[in-house]
Formats: sequence, C-alpha cells, structure tokens
Amino acid sequence: MMVRACHRVPPSIIAQAVAYSVNRGMLASTIGRPKEYSPCDLLGGCSTRNSVHTLIARGDIIKEGKCKFQAAVCLIETERDVEAAVMEISSEKRVSKASHPCMYAWAVAGGSGKADGGESGAGEVLLSVVTGWQEGGSKSLKRNRGNGLGGNTVDHSQGVLVGVSRWYGGKPLGPSRFRIIAKAGRSLLQE
Repeated sequence: MMVRACHRVPPSIIAQAVAYSVNRGMLASTIGRPKEYSPCDLLGGCSTRNSVHTLIARGDIIKEGKCKFQAAVCLIETERDVEAAVMEISSEKRVSKASHPCMYAWAVAGGSGKADGGESGAGEVLLSVVTGWQEGGSKSLKRNRGNGLGGNTVDHSQGVLVGVSRWYGGKPLGPSRFRIIAKAGRSLLQE
C-alpha cells in the first residue's frame, strides 16, 4: 500500500490511520498494484476541503546578498482557511523548493496567528505587519496586482494572510533578514 503526501499530517498519525485501515480491510489492491491513498482518505477528510481563501498577489522577488525573498497575500475568512491558504502559497514549484517555503502570519475578525516556517522569529515580525495593516492605514490592498484584472480593493477589516518565502543563498544575513521579511510583506500589503 502507498500513501501519497497530502497536507502536513504527522507521520505517526499516517501510520495509525494505515494500521487501522489495514485491520478493517479497507485497503484493496488493484491489478497487482497497491491502491494509492492520501492521509485525508485514511483519516476521513481534512479541514481544508471547504475552506474559503483567495490568493491575491505574489510580490516581486527581493534579493539581499545571495538570498531571495518573495511575499504572497491571501484573503481568508476564518482560522480554518489558514492551512489551505498556506498550501496554495507553497504549491508553486519554485516556492516549494525554497529553504523556508512559507513563513506566515494571519489575522481575521476572531483572532490572529503566526508560524515561523523554520526561520525563528519571522512569524512574529509578519504578525506585527499584518496587525499594523489591519488596524489602520489609509491604503487598501489591491487585488490582482499587475495583471489588469480589475483593481478591486480589499477592506482592512477582511481577514488576510501574508506569507514570505526565503531561498537561502549561502551567506547568513543576521538580524537584517527580519527587516527584509517585514519589508516584503509590508510592500505587498501597501501596493
């Protein structure tokens, strides 16, 4: 039996789900080949299936030394939409190969949250950018930046998730990396 990657489900949970499924006779072979299952199939569904999120824009790549940074912004409605939005940001091939595919922060009417994505402290920096943007400012986030599909603006009261990807270039940037992460997220929110 093969289990394909789907979402970020811990390996121990996958193993438990596979063992349960095998014991219950749920897994069958087809013409000599094992059927392929996702963890969602084995666990009875995932929370991201009915999420509401919209990838609005990806920013330009910012180069600092040999490192590269790129921000992306998604609209979300609830905390349940966060995982799906992060997966959409990370789904682009070059982003999925980044050293840190998605450091992110989000804020909705009911709360906020962050994740460092392997870059300690980056989530906190992005959270301050997101909450600062939501709390005020006269500028609105424009949809479909650069592709001429509208120009609708997004209200500051809407839920937003900002993710930043980093490709490590071999030279440590020190604390200046946080300035660049904040700059990438802030510039995309203010355009």
